[in-house]
Amino acid sequence: MNINPLERLPIQPQDIQINMQQIEKSPTLQDDASQTKTAVVIDDNKNLENLMKEQLRNPEELKKLIEELQNKISYLNKSLKIEIDRDINEPIIKIVEVETNKVIRQIPPDYMINIIKNINKMLGSLFNEKV
Repeated sequence: MNINPLERLPIQPQDIQINMQQIEKSPTLQDDASQTKTAVVIDDNKNLENLMKEQLRNPEELKKLIEELQNKISYLNKSLKIEIDRDINEPIIKIVEVETNKVIRQIPPDYMINIIKNINKMLGSLFNEKV
């Protein structure tokens, strides 16, 4: 049996035929597919949220996770700070440079915290008004 390497085969571009056909899809099929995809993403987000809530319920696991993260970040000459904002009752995670004490990254960012606070103020004023 004689096997020739691929680079020695005499293939010319005209030997290859490409047939392309436009596939038409009805808008309803596309809409159904996008709705299914969105539903799956939302379901995944709910599962992730439930998982995070379960982990937050166990303070020992949370402390262990934070210590592990701090150890890994310390190799980069950075520190991890986690604070709870009293106004929005949510954790704020900051990565800080050790030498300069400069915040490198914050989750959620300040502008998001301000948006949440303003939304809470507006909702509070809407629901606190007497009819």
